Formats: sequence, structure tokens, C-alpha cells
Amino acid sequence: MSTGITPDFVQEIDGIKYTHTLGNAIQSWNAFKQAAGALKNANPDADLIAIVAGALGDPCVKTAEDLVWANVIVTMPDGASFKLKDQLQTHFNSRRKHLVRVFAQGVRFQYEDFFDGSVLGGV
Repeated sequence: MSTGITPDFVQEIDGIKYTHTLGNAIQSWNAFKQAAGALKNANPDADLIAIVAGALGDPCVKTAEDLVWANVIVTMPDGASFKLKDQLQTHFNSRRKHLVRVFAQGVRFQYEDFFDGSVLGGV
């Protein structure tokens, strides 16, 4: 998935649609810089989610969570929709298996377009 192609990404789990939208670029970049500082000793060959999981409990993960949750719209099977940040606990309390999947996709979505192939390729 390349977030540079589309402004939104829809993830569907058990009939519930999670629409990820890009956050403010500068806020996202600042959150990324905070995380990068905390994760500087991480294995660069590891998957992004494995790196984040290794930093659970660090304030940088909370910053990433806040960014992701603030930029997801949930659409229930009956068509009702809401901002995930507004019903975060209620929603995930009954859908625990969705939490990590939505967060993982959200982290990828929020940061992937900062680093297209040319940047990560060593330019």
C-alpha cells in the first residue's frame, strides 16, 4: 500500500470499516521524530510494528497511538459512524482483536508516505 496514492485507506475487520485518514503532516512528522529518537537502537531490519512493540510503554508509542486513533473513522455494519478517538475504550472493549490490527495499519498509513522508495533506498 502506498499512502501517496490515496488520501484514505479503508481497512475492514468483521464487517466494520476503519477509514484511516492522514493526520497533519507537521504533527505526524514531530511524532515520528519523537519515536525515532526513542527507537534509535531498534533493529533496522525489523518490521515497523515489531519495532513499535519493542517500545511499548515508551511515551513515543502513546504519541503514535494518539495520532492513529484521532485519524480513524469507524463505520459499523448498520452504517453508523464515529471518530474512533471519541469511543476508543467502548469500541475496543468488545472488539479486542481489532485493536492491534487497526493500530498497526494506522502506524503504517501515517508514516509510510514520508519514506517512499527513493528516501529509504539511500538517497
